[in-house]
Amino acid sequence: GTGLRDAARGSRLRKLGVRSTIHKFRGDGFAEARGDGTVDLSGAGPAGAAAEAQPDARHIDWIFWRDARELELRPDSYEVITDRLANGRYPSDHFPIAASFSFVLRPAKPPASKL
Repeated sequence: GTGLRDAARGSRLRKLGVRSTIHKFRGDGFAEARGDGTVDLSGAGPAGAAAEAQPDARHIDWIFWRDARELELRPDSYEVITDRLANGRYPSDHFPIAASFSFVLRPAKPPASKL
């Protein structure tokens, strides 16, 4: 397809640790279902009980990718980084995210004949 894909859901190895990437400087003690006061994440993800079963149903930070004509990207890993600074504080009110990709070059397709 030509659409954007989510590295969190497409990677083979996922290290989540938390259900949401937002934490408002409270770390894992943040009640992510309440969102940040402007976004209600209680209904995020699939409807019903499936939303609670989805381990990343409430992530709001994304790494999207799309393959190129001659290059296919494969997300190998995705991680939500929950480390603190040396002084015990968090550098942001969102946990950082990281993904690693491998790539495969595809042979170029010859142009279509105009006959």
